[in-house]
Amino acid sequence: MITSQVYKSTYLSPAQLLCSRSIPDEKAKQLMNDYLACEEDIIKLKKSYLSKFDAVMPGEKVMTCYQLENKIGAVVRFDKAGEIQLALQ
Repeated sequence: MITSQVYKSTYLSPAQLLCSRSIPDEKAKQLMNDYLACEEDIIKLKKSYLSKFDAVMPGEKVMTCYQLENKIGAVVRFDKAGEIQLALQ
């Protein structure tokens, strides 16, 4: 459902940027704003597909699709979490 470009911008860019030892405050704030903007885009995209799925599938199947999407996203985030250093260490 969610494009790989949205996932890349949400999960790969912060990982690459956070691999440096320190991040200036302004860069950290910008990263958080970018991350939250991507999260908002994901929610908007999910909402936009909801009515389309509702038109062709029963509600239970639509819900299952969204649950599977969330589970896959959780696995991706968990996997990436091991690669991303905390900003303060």
